[in-house]
Amino acid sequence: MIGRRLIKFANEVSIHHVPAKKVTGTTAVTVKGPLGELNIGLPGYVNLNVIPATEPDAKITCSVTVADPKIAKQRAMWGTSRALLSNMIIGVHEGYTVPLRLEGVGYRVFFIYIMKRHRWKKESYHLSWGLQIQLSWTFLRALKYQFQHHKESYCKE
Repeated sequence: MIGRRLIKFANEVSIHHVPAKKVTGTTAVTVKGPLGELNIGLPGYVNLNVIPATEPDAKITCSVTVADPKIAKQRAMWGTSRALLSNMIIGVHEGYTVPLRLEGVGYRVFFIYIMKRHRWKKESYHLSWGLQIQLSWTFLRALKYQFQHHKESYCKE
């Protein structure tokens, strides 16, 4: 079963959870890491046990349990909650990359880097950059989609 598997992660990631007061309540979980912070609400019957690392190089371990594994709904949410937490930990620690593979004929693809300069304060500017993908098919209008980069930089005039 997926819910019984332990989640191991680095010391750079921290999990803070506020257990529900009742089984029918919601458990608030916050996962913080080098790439950001994610929040989720889990059903009250889902419990988290975070075991801190005993050695400096060891990984932190987290286990997910439910109040009554004989109930079908709780069993289903057991694995789902564990998978969601695992994906959140990967997202805030390593991030996700999606390879884009374009094959075939009859279209053109352009990758355009965009740098924007915004007025931030009186003497400084805010720079943000992103990637724009422009897809063109025969006899069709071009489709443009812009990705914003998660890191931003600031500079003075």
